[in-house]
Amino acid sequence: MTDATQPSSPVIPHPGQGAPRPCRRSLIGNLLRGALIGVVETVPGVSGGTVALVTGIYDELIDSGHHVTAAVRVLVTGPQRVPAARKQLAAVSWRLVIPLLIGMAVAVLTVAGPIGQLVETYPQAMRALFLGLVAGSVLVPVRLSGGRWRLPELLLFAAGALGGLALTSLPTTALAPSPWIVAPAAAIAVCALVLPGVSGSFLLLSLGLYQPTLQAVDERDLGYIAWFGLWALVGLVVIVRLMRHLLLRHHRGTMVVLAGVMIGALRSLWPWQTTDGSLLPRAPAGSACSGSPWPGCSSCSCWSCSRSAGSPLCRLDPAAPPTTDPTARTLGRMDDTTAQTQDPDAAQPSGPDLAAVTVAVIGAGNMGGPVAATMLDAGVRPDRLRIANTSADSSRRAAEQVGATAADSRQDALADADVVVLGVKPYQILDLITELRDLIPADAVMISLAAGTTLAQLEDTLAAGRAVVRAMPNTPISVGEGAVGLMRGSSVTDAQHQLIHALFARAGVAVDITEEQVHAFIGAAGSLAGFAFAIIEAMTEEAVRQGLRRDLADSLVQQTMRGAATMLLESGVHPAVAKAGVCSPGGTTAEGYAALEREGVRAGLAAAMDAAARRSRELTS
Repeated sequence: MTDATQPSSPVIPHPGQGAPRPCRRSLIGNLLRGALIGVVETVPGVSGGTVALVTGIYDELIDSGHHVTAAVRVLVTGPQRVPAARKQLAAVSWRLVIPLLIGMAVAVLTVAGPIGQLVETYPQAMRALFLGLVAGSVLVPVRLSGGRWRLPELLLFAAGALGGLALTSLPTTALAPSPWIVAPAAAIAVCALVLPGVSGSFLLLSLGLYQPTLQAVDERDLGYIAWFGLWALVGLVVIVRLMRHLLLRHHRGTMVVLAGVMIGALRSLWPWQTTDGSLLPRAPAGSACSGSPWPGCSSCSCWSCSRSAGSPLCRLDPAAPPTTDPTARTLGRMDDTTAQTQDPDAAQPSGPDLAAVTVAVIGAGNMGGPVAATMLDAGVRPDRLRIANTSADSSRRAAEQVGATAADSRQDALADADVVVLGVKPYQILDLITELRDLIPADAVMISLAAGTTLAQLEDTLAAGRAVVRAMPNTPISVGEGAVGLMRGSSVTDAQHQLIHALFARAGVAVDITEEQVHAFIGAAGSLAGFAFAIIEAMTEEAVRQGLRRDLADSLVQQTMRGAATMLLESGVHPAVAKAGVCSPGGTTAEGYAALEREGVRAGLAAAMDAAARRSRELTS
C-alpha cells in the first residue's frame, strides 16, 4: 500500500505518549491562534512556527499539512486519485486548520499596515518585546525534547543555533520584485511558517522584498498575492514533508535543533540595530554612558542608549559639554591604555600662551606649510614662527603664503626655538637631524612630519633625553577641518605634550595614538581625504550625467558631503543611526543604499583603508 493511500494518525505521537489522538480545541481558540500567527508573520524576526510550537499545535499542524499536500499529490499523480485523496483529507484536523487559516487571513489583511507602522515607528521597543517572548518560548522545544541532553544533543543544539544565527545575519539586498524573483523568495520565506525561530518576514527583508509584499497586501494586488501564494504553496509542500519525516523518525533531535535555531535567530530581534541589520556598538570605555545601565542612560547613540537617536555621542571626556569649537575637539588618546589621563573633576590648568612660543619650521612644503598655518591660527605670533626652506627664495615664498617670517638660515630659525617642526621627506629626515642636532635647543620639542620613521630612530639620531613627537596630519588641516595623529616620545613632558596639542588645536581634531596605531590612522584619516576626493568626484560625474550643470553638481555634492559630516560632528549620533533616519522604507535613499551594497562600495572602502594601512607597515619595516 502506498503512502498516498495509507491512513495515518492526525497527530504525530510523541515519545511515550501512547495511542495518538486528535486534540480538541475551541474554534475561538484556533481563530485566535491563527490571528496571532498572522500578526507575527508580518514582523521581521518573528516566526509563525514559534507561535504554533508554543501554543501546542505544531505537531498536529505539520501532520495536517502533510495530509493536505499528499491529497494534492495523489489527485495529480494517482493511483486512485479521488478515493486516495479523500482518505488523506479525512486525516486532516480541519477543526484546527480552517479557523487557523481564517484567523491568519483576517490578521494579515487587517493588521499588516498598522504592525508595519509600529515596527517602523518604535523599532527598538517592538524588537525588544518580541525578543523577550521568543527567548522565553525556547523552553517549549527543550521540554518537548524530553530527558537530559547529552553530547549529541548539545552538538545538535549548537548546530541549530549557528544555523539560526547565519540565516538572520544575511546582508540586506534589494531585488526587483519580478515574478522570477518573487517565486523562489516566496518558497523560501514560507518555510518560516513551519520552522520556529526563522522569520519569513526577515528573509523577505534580507531579499529586499518585504516592503513590496506588504504593500501588495495593503493595496490588494491580487496578481502579486496569487503568484506569491502559488510558490509559497510549493515551498510549503517541501518543508512540511521534511518536517513530518523528522518529527516521526527523529522527534527528540528535531526539537533540540529547533531550540537551537530559536536561540540563534534571536539575533534578528536584537533591539539596537539599524535598518540594514547592522548592530549598533556598545558605549566605548571611558565614555559618559559606559557605566550607565540601559534604560537610565540616554546620552549617546550606542546600543545602551540608542533609544534617543538625536542625543549627543558618547564623549571621551564625560565632563566636557558638546561643542563645535575646534579647540574643544582636540581629543585624548585612541584606546591607548598607556595614556596619562586626567581626572575630569580636577581643576584643569590654563593652556599655554602661544603668543610667547617660538616655532621653527624646517621644510614648509606640502605638509609643513599647512602645519605652520595651523599653528599661526592657533595663536603663534607671525614674527615668532620662522620658516627655513632649502633656499632664501623658497623660505620667503612659503612665509608670505602663510603669513609667517622667513629666516635667513636654518641656524637663525632654530635660535631660541621652543618647538622645531621638520617637514622634509622621510628619506631626508635622519640626515637632517644629524645636521641640525647641535643647533636645536636642548629644551625644545622636535616634531617630525615624516611617515615611516619611528620615534626610536628619531630619538637615537637626535640625542638621548631630547623631546620628540611624531605628527601625522592630513591635508584638510589647511582649512581647519583635518586630523592629526600625535605620537609622544619617551622624553616629552606633560607641559610639552599640552603645548603640542594647543599648537594643533585649530587643525580640526588632534588625537594621541601609539606607533602601532599609526597604520590604522593612515587608513582612517591620513589617506582618507584622497578616498573622499575620489568619492566626491564619482558622485559629481554621475550628477552631471543625470543632467545637472557641472558647477551645480560640484556645489551640491560638496556641500552635502560637508553637511553630512557636520551633522555627525555636531549632533554626535552614530552614522548607522543617522543613515537609518534618512532611509525610509521603500524610499529613494534606501534603494540607492541597496545599490551601494550590491556594488560592494562598503567592502571597497574597507579594502582601500586596509591597503593604505598595509603599505604604511611596509614603509616602516
